[in-house]
Amino acid sequence: MQVQFGRYTDALKTDLQRQQWSEAEKHFAAGDYLPAYLAFFEYLRDADADNVEFEAADGRVDFRLYQGSKRLVGYADADKVEFEGGVATMEKPSVAVMRKLLEINYALSYSRFALNGDRICIRFDAPVAGGQPRKLYYALREAAINADYYDDPLVHEFSALKPVDESKVRQLDPAELAAKMEFLPRWIAETLQEAATLHPDKQAGAISWMYLCLVYRIDYLIAPQGELMNDLRKQIELYHAQDGKSFPEKNYQIKLAFERIAGIGEGMARDLYAVTSTFATTQNTGVEGFGTTLADVFNGYNVWKNPEQPAAGLACLEYAAAQAFHGCNLPKPVADLLHLFMQILHPDYFAALGFAERYRTESGELDQEAITMRVDAIVLVGHEALPALTFRSGMLRFGSMLDFAQSFMTEAQAMVAELVK
Repeated sequence: MQVQFGRYTDALKTDLQRQQWSEAEKHFAAGDYLPAYLAFFEYLRDADADNVEFEAADGRVDFRLYQGSKRLVGYADADKVEFEGGVATMEKPSVAVMRKLLEINYALSYSRFALNGDRICIRFDAPVAGGQPRKLYYALREAAINADYYDDPLVHEFSALKPVDESKVRQLDPAELAAKMEFLPRWIAETLQEAATLHPDKQAGAISWMYLCLVYRIDYLIAPQGELMNDLRKQIELYHAQDGKSFPEKNYQIKLAFERIAGIGEGMARDLYAVTSTFATTQNTGVEGFGTTLADVFNGYNVWKNPEQPAAGLACLEYAAAQAFHGCNLPKPVADLLHLFMQILHPDYFAALGFAERYRTESGELDQEAITMRVDAIVLVGHEALPALTFRSGMLRFGSMLDFAQSFMTEAQAMVAELVK
């Protein structure tokens, strides 16, 4: 069973792909457009994800690429570049819909929402200069991400619209679906119960860490799509919005959102499926961004750590890993270490998914030998991609989960310091 964790990352380009990018730029500068486009799409194509399809004939390249629930289709030749992706259908004209699309268009730099018959699509067309690799990359990325982002909210907001499905969606294995249906509401119930033991005003910061940790945990471990994914994004936006609301107010709104999500029941299955993507939805802040997150995390942890009430302290430390998957586009060895951390924190979930690795003893305590061996193996293999990679497994502490999580993130901070030198 192939389980999809988190969102697609394009930080794992191979040396061959990076070479194709250089070839694309070289050919385009020389006016050899067909070889330039072929090299460009080889750069984008992820063989494992099967996210890009293209073929050349009669002096042009026809291509299709996939992003979540959407597909972009287009062509490029010596004269122009053109592509579009369906977003929704509009069975009868709606002024409100057109006004909304116009508002969205003002925020776009390359593409635009348009009508093609009764079909709302996102489009891009430009003379051949628009096919320069860097411009074409950002045009495709903008169109793909926005088509995938706006389809569900638009259909949900306007009754005149109907969904368009042109994706490469994979339905989940029954065991994976069952695990996600079980643990998503369980994690919500556990977090709300733990947060209810804290004072909503005096300990609002601790509650915020717990709620945001849960948002990012669900985003990475459950990886929902559709409306559920958009609902999680709204909670992140709500928390960071400069709207004058206090943190207790924001916490209350996020709590209501969690209760609403948990109340969906069996209906949440419609947003649990695997997708094919071409672009990461976040900017590549990499290990530097992870380092910034860790600094914030330890500030919060030092305030809210309490061995007698470990939930808030653990939430701070887990947030570091879960948020990094959402916002940092990490290199593989670093991502593998943080994935291990999540697996150690949530052994029951990984067991329900069918993972054979165990990092707890039969009595439920941390298995020091298994954890240390896995950390060392990740670092050994990771040296090929990141020669400066270090993670001192001997410094990990195993007395309690809080001790372990703090020592793991302390070593992660030291690792980042070495990588960014």
